[in-house]
Amino acid sequence: MHFKESLMTVSEGDHKHPPPGSPLLDPRVLRELAEDVGAPAAASFAREFAGMWPRRRTALARALAHDDADGAMEAVLSMRVSSAMVGARRLEELAAQLETSLRTRGLAGAAPYVEDVEHCGEETAHVLSAQSESGHHPW
Repeated sequence: MHFKESLMTVSEGDHKHPPPGSPLLDPRVLRELAEDVGAPAAASFAREFAGMWPRRRTALARALAHDDADGAMEAVLSMRVSSAMVGARRLEELAAQLETSLRTRGLAGAAPYVEDVEHCGEETAHVLSAQSESGHHPW
């Protein structure tokens, strides 16, 4: 998949609950950050998001495995907020759906969303990491 396609497409069948029309990344968010703090700092922020993804994913999995509703909510909120800050629109929306389900249905409500969140988070981290390392920034 080409870089631009990864930003703008939702692969049918890959996700059970993909947010309709959500791009993987919204480059305007990091472009605005780059205008405020400079391109190197925006690239560093994107790299840090990608580097933190495994810990966020693990925190959610651990909380769910231990029936820790507070820990699951904390992990999901971390995902949602950090995704918004980096412009990871699809992940932000999936995390918001998971958050809503946790609030309304408890831990049982997480199951339908976890795989989608994990897959999207991996894809997002991969694209951000590749952009940062290649120097090819859409911002």
